[in-house]
Amino acid sequence: MSSWFTIKKIADDIFCITEPYFREHANIYLIRGTPYDLLVDCGLGVSDIKAFLVQRGFKPRVFLTHAHFDHSGGIRAFTPQEIMVTAKVLQNLRDSTRWGKEFLLARDFDAVA
Repeated sequence: MSSWFTIKKIADDIFCITEPYFREHANIYLIRGTPYDLLVDCGLGVSDIKAFLVQRGFKPRVFLTHAHFDHSGGIRAFTPQEIMVTAKVLQNLRDSTRWGKEFLLARDFDAVA
């Protein structure tokens, strides 16, 4: 299988990451910084986004904009110290009825090569 993720530089120190096999994908943004790189959302969690980025020389920490599955599923790859959320997002993460997973359908995925 080719990589689950694609990464494209869109400006100095700003990258857009996508999950091309998920048709309803959400864009994930990475902003290079010091001492870590800021990952805005972290995708579905089908593949390990942290490992993908570390292999490319990034030091990611993630900020979640909201708790929907396509934006927060990848948090399982991060330690609690590497995750930043607002109190409301944390509350919604703890309530699985807020994840939007009822919208996840098999037809939303393309065949993986």
